[in-house]
Amino acid sequence: MKIKNILFACVIAMPALMLSSCQTEEDEVFGESSSQRLQKYMDEVKSVLRSSEGGWVMDYYFGDNQSYGGTVITIKFDSLTCTAASELIPEETTSYYKMTYDQGAVLTFDTYNKVLHSLATPSSGNYEGYHADFEFTVQSATPELVVLKGKRIGNYAYLHPLKEPMLDYISKVGKMEDSIYVAQAVAKTGEDSVTASFDYANRYVTFTNSADSNFVEQRSFTYTDKGVRLYSDVNVDGHAVSDFVYNADG
Repeated sequence: MKIKNILFACVIAMPALMLSSCQTEEDEVFGESSSQRLQKYMDEVKSVLRSSEGGWVMDYYFGDNQSYGGTVITIKFDSLTCTAASELIPEETTSYYKMTYDQGAVLTFDTYNKVLHSLATPSSGNYEGYHADFEFTVQSATPELVVLKGKRIGNYAYLHPLKEPMLDYISKVGKMEDSIYVAQAVAKTGEDSVTASFDYANRYVTFTNSADSNFVEQRSFTYTDKGVRLYSDVNVDGHAVSDFVYNADG
């Protein structure tokens, strides 16, 4: 019986030894541990977030499947804190943020900020809030564009570099929202035409094609200082459409 117990213990111990060996071999191939690589990536993301001197324009979507459309948040990062303003709350508010790990790099706004948390916070009249996120997995991060995905609701958020004071940009977005009144935009594609029908109240646009009754594409949008920007591209006759520039005179 003692011999059998010893053999059994040896068999049980072997998988652990094999797993340890595999982990060691993996670390040797990459030259550093997985935790070191993750920390390095999170430091790189944080460096990108801080790299834009003017901060970022954040296209922020809320509601299940962007059901409430998009809104504009401007945000600037330093080493520990971030300062944000928005269309809904046009005043600068500062709070802490951090990078964490949960099956990937996560950007979390971990102390209350009325700009960043207001849409996600329940109230007596809206016990679920507006189905918005304040924790995001990092999909990609470059100085030209940062792509985030909400951990709870799953909408994407897009950060574009900002070249002017945050409240100045918010003011321009508000003026653009007030000035746009055209219900439809029509573009010619050869002999056919594509029509974009805008629902400004719910912030989405529907695309139809005169030559293809099956072509119906709908996208949420945010306002910009020049017009509107779609949640994701729409392919129109082989061209990816994402931004509309509004010309009040034309």
